[in-house]
Amino acid sequence: MTMNYKEIINHLNDPDFKESTKFFHANNMPLEESFCWILAQRLNKAKKIILSLDEDESPLIAWRKALIGILTSKIDFYPSYFQVRNFYECDFDVMLTFGRHEFCEKLLDELDFLSEINSEVYKFTGRVFLNHKYYELSLNFLEYSKNLVYDDPETHFMIGSAQLGLKNRKKAKKAFETTLEVAKNYYPAILQLEKLNQLMV
Repeated sequence: MTMNYKEIINHLNDPDFKESTKFFHANNMPLEESFCWILAQRLNKAKKIILSLDEDESPLIAWRKALIGILTSKIDFYPSYFQVRNFYECDFDVMLTFGRHEFCEKLLDELDFLSEINSEVYKFTGRVFLNHKYYELSLNFLEYSKNLVYDDPETHFMIGSAQLGLKNRKKAKKAFETTLEVAKNYYPAILQLEKLNQLMV
């Protein structure tokens, strides 16, 4: 069963996550319940649930063990490449959405550690900030990601999108052109260049 944390918590109108944890507990959804305890800043409760689960049931369990280790500054479990790829961005996004900035900072402090496992983590971070319209922050991480993996068209495209958000049309155009140098058929960049060319005539 796939659930959207943000939609459910907002639907429950639950700023302290008490109703959310009750809802997930009653519906036998321990991963969702434990994440709500993380958002409620009750890490011991979250950890107790996670440690009671069998990692073979879901790769998310192993990731959450690593996440709690990062948030408590006691890293004793290393996530896999695919766990970082599949879960880091979503959890970082939800934490930022619900104002858990201290947890976001903890994750940012460990980006070097996570990048040794999956170098795309800087791109994932940049995308979250871009989606939240923190364009300057987004560019910091996307530019770093570009230097690590230059041939990723998505990174160049997001740099262009962030520059558009800052109303830097010339820089945005350059980034979209670079996107097409890396991947000539990258349609979102083609579309954005067409729009920019019309505006810049």
